[in-house]
Amino acid sequence: NELHLPRTLVNPAIPMTYAEKKLLGIQLTYSRVKPDFFWPRERVAIEYQGGYHGEGETFLRDCDKDNFYASRGITVLKITKQNWEGALRLVQGLLFKRRGWKTKNFTQKLPPLFSFV
Repeated sequence: NELHLPRTLVNPAIPMTYAEKKLLGIQLTYSRVKPDFFWPRERVAIEYQGGYHGEGETFLRDCDKDNFYASRGITVLKITKQNWEGALRLVQGLLFKRRGWKTKNFTQKLPPLFSFV
């Protein structure tokens, strides 16, 4: 791919145990979380934030998911339609760093990789 990113998993299910939910005080009714993109080896995930993620119950669910990710040592980057290009550069740098690779020159224009852009 043009960004030279490691292969990603799209919407993978990451199981969450009852004990984890209880320990973290998580109110989620489901037993797994599904980040939009996930690199398990590097422990990096992307969550796309649509229009309702900053409101009410959706915001509370996102907070619980963030706490779960943190408890597993997973770095979650939040991407919106407005910040996707800069966020993807951050993802690229983070993945390269976690793999011990030398970073590429980030000055190139990024292609529209995702359907939500």
